[in-house]
Amino acid sequence: MSNLKEVSKNTIFQMIAKGATVSVSLFITALITRQLTVFDYGEFVKIMSFVSIFYLIADFGFNATFLKLTPPDKIKDDFNKFFALRFIISSLLTLICILIALSLPYNASGSTGFSNSVKFGIFLASFTILFQGLYNALNAIFQKNLRYDLSSVATIISSVATLILVILVIPFKNIYLLVLSYTFANIVLFLVSYKLLNKLTYKPKFVFDKTYSKSLSLSSISLGVALVINLIYFRIDTIILGFIRSPEEVGFYGLAYRIFETVLVVPIFFSNALFPVFLNHLNDKKVLIRIFKKSVLLLSVVSITLSLVFFLTAGLIINLISGPSFSSSANILRILSLGYPFFFLSAIVMWLLITFNKQKILSILYLVVGTANCVANLYFIPQYGAYASAYITVISEVLILVGGSIILIHKLKND
Repeated sequence: MSNLKEVSKNTIFQMIAKGATVSVSLFITALITRQLTVFDYGEFVKIMSFVSIFYLIADFGFNATFLKLTPPDKIKDDFNKFFALRFIISSLLTLICILIALSLPYNASGSTGFSNSVKFGIFLASFTILFQGLYNALNAIFQKNLRYDLSSVATIISSVATLILVILVIPFKNIYLLVLSYTFANIVLFLVSYKLLNKLTYKPKFVFDKTYSKSLSLSSISLGVALVINLIYFRIDTIILGFIRSPEEVGFYGLAYRIFETVLVVPIFFSNALFPVFLNHLNDKKVLIRIFKKSVLLLSVVSITLSLVFFLTAGLIINLISGPSFSSSANILRILSLGYPFFFLSAIVMWLLITFNKQKILSILYLVVGTANCVANLYFIPQYGAYASAYITVISEVLILVGGSIILIHKLKND
């Protein structure tokens, strides 16, 4: 129970920070959607969604692998090598993002695809990939020491910086200035985190070690592939919508999804805090399973409650945030809200499987579901648009939870 209390305490730190940042984020979304046209907001969503795929790829499971494989007495020494590796990976992905963006097609007659203005916006936003990667590297130490209070301070300051910058530029109704606001806020996030890390007597340095980088990268492949596929299919629907449907529809879906995903930080933060506890009790399966069951019960109650609230109040939520011009987002949000229980529970199942070194089979599961997700989106979006994307998102997570649960049950039966 003390372990669960420790997890809960760190989850609360994150939730306080995220509560503040989500509130600020929703206020920013309200500012943007009320000042921009639905068309322009759709273009903004295209930019941010495309870039976000790359800084999610940059994570590649490195933090989990670093925490799992590094002995406590070597954390400080190896962290500098880890920091250098993440810098190199994030820098390369920033460059790759820009190069791919330049080759994206655009159909001027239907305004579908990625116009030159969107491509330039992607260039401006691409630097968030680098600074998100560096922040995530620092966050590994906060996670290792269960000091989410420090990372929470950094995220709150970054969020406030975003708000101030958006307030300053929103009167110009210029997408590029809005994108730059997010880019500069990510720089603030990294710099503040870097400063706060000194409280834990860490001073990150760039120490590139080829052997170490190769070893950690190889060890991260299974988990990295699983996480990357999971995160790509989590975002790919918006990209496919951008290629096939109008910017207005992308805007409707983007707003609904933006509101929907704000709640998904709950299982993510809870699982992040729980993972070190799982590792500490890896040799005591009874305690491990007891903690897991209590966590499942808690997340089930929270997620079902949230599904009911969002389903019943979707129209009111959309109207309060963005006004009647985005009313079409309400039904999309209702569909997405049905997925909360599956997203919440799949997160904790995934991290327990990672604790049991089931990354390889987990990556296969994500590959199968991710491929099916992409194929389904390509097949159904042309006819049904954003509604298809919403249903496919929920169904995909159901498959992830069912598949992960089967793998977990099989593992426990065979122990």
